[in-house]
Amino acid sequence: MKIEVEIFRLAEKTPEQDEYVMVNEQGISYWKPQVFNKMCNCWDTADGDDYERGLRDNDVWIRLPKPDISSLYAEKIQ
Repeated sequence: MKIEVEIFRLAEKTPEQDEYVMVNEQGISYWKPQVFNKMCNCWDTADGDDYERGLRDNDVWIRLPKPDISSLYAEKIQ
């Protein structure tokens, strides 16, 4: 299965409030899940409860693809 994602730079586009996304900090070689907290101007931990760190314009992030659950229902009906 091939999944295409868009990569956004935080300075150009922000996630929705409380959106769960994958984030890559400049200079770090891995992605990690975080929750966008616009009200407090920070990234929260993956569970959305605790402050992780402040926002940086060079942070890049991706939306996680939403699974197409309609195919699951179709399989159960058949």
